[in-house]
Amino acid sequence: SSSTEAEAVSKGSDVLRVTKVSAAGYGAIDHIEFQYSDGSIWSVGKPWGGKKQRWNPLILADDEFIVEARHEPLRQWWWAAAAVRFRTSKGRVMEARGDWGSGLEKDSEVFTAAPGNCILRLKIHNGVCHGIVEGVAPTVDPDSLKLWEVYWLQEGAEESEVQHRSFTGRDAALRAASRVGAGHGASVHVGPLRVELDDHPWCDCLHDTVGLVYKTFRRRRGARGSAITGGAGLG
Repeated sequence: SSSTEAEAVSKGSDVLRVTKVSAAGYGAIDHIEFQYSDGSIWSVGKPWGGKKQRWNPLILADDEFIVEARHEPLRQWWWAAAAVRFRTSKGRVMEARGDWGSGLEKDSEVFTAAPGNCILRLKIHNGVCHGIVEGVAPTVDPDSLKLWEVYWLQEGAEESEVQHRSFTGRDAALRAASRVGAGHGASVHVGPLRVELDDHPWCDCLHDTVGLVYKTFRRRRGARGSAITGGAGLG
């Protein structure tokens, strides 16, 4: 456990969030860098350490944030750490350990964000992490993380070829559907899928197809029953 400094950092109505974390070095962690959603950057360590990219950076999703940081100190004034490890709200982990780092838990300090908060940066001085700076954890509309598909029949086309477009947001998909003649939509949940139905000629086509299959099934059942009855009469 360790002391933390909580601060809610906002820019207008948007909560500041970490978008990328990178670490560089070789024998030790020369440089740690956080990039944020507003384009700003926080870094610690040697200013030219970023040239030695030994570890892959951590790219965070829009609804992902850092909840835990593990720091192995290297007590001097030049390097940022002997090793560092970050864990996100989705369980993904980025770990960077120089040749001088032991990688042992007993040599590291663990810092955890409070519920509802996220880690925005570390408070490192002379190679030792003395705490973390927290901010409000970002929240994202779940619909904005889904892929929306719009299908329609081109009016006036000689061939009834189904048109198709993909959208990353529900509102954009509904606006596009309205431009091609869709009416008021309704949602139907089919397991993990959510289907948007509307008053569209394609729905009439689906209705007619289902009706045709149903009538064919009924006709076949009727014909089979007549054959069985006729056979019994002959006996």
